[in-house]
Amino acid sequence: LEQLGRVLWVSGDAISAETVSEAAIAAIPVEPPSAERARAISGLAQVLMLNGQYSQSRDLCREAVGIARAAGARAPEGHALNTLGIVYARRGHFDHAATAYQHVIRNDPLHTRAMANLADVYAKQGRKDEAAALYVTLARLEPEPPMHFFNQGMVAMQRGDFSSARDLFAREADRSGYSSDVTFW
Repeated sequence: LEQLGRVLWVSGDAISAETVSEAAIAAIPVEPPSAERARAISGLAQVLMLNGQYSQSRDLCREAVGIARAAGARAPEGHALNTLGIVYARRGHFDHAATAYQHVIRNDPLHTRAMANLADVYAKQGRKDEAAALYVTLARLEPEPPMHFFNQGMVAMQRGDFSSARDLFAREADRSGYSSDVTFW
């Protein structure tokens, strides 16, 4: 169900994506805390964030972080914190956004999506030296920006070139490790 929610969101059906994501969460037991439940809640939080429902997204991100930590699941925790950082940044709370991204990077020093988001926040805060240092690190770690091949795959899919899309999604998955966005495709 979580994956179906992502497909619906990508296809432009945000309302159905939200409904299906909620059903996915309901289908996963609350106890014991699990990576699966944290991932599903974080996925819904991401859908809500992308739809501009920032307060609800923030609350779900915080819930997903708590569950992920209780389950010892670093990847879903990182996804939820990264989404939380985006929510904060979009609301102009750059210090909170930076803190969320910094936590992700402390747990996963190669989390380039959080690193790119943190660099952008630093730039918006006028912290140009810190932003520049992160951009240099990103260029070294990942010559193409985060989600580059995934985004190309989405364009190929919209053109109806499913074979190329599949290859591009696989290329992104190979280089990005865990990302719920990429893992599904």
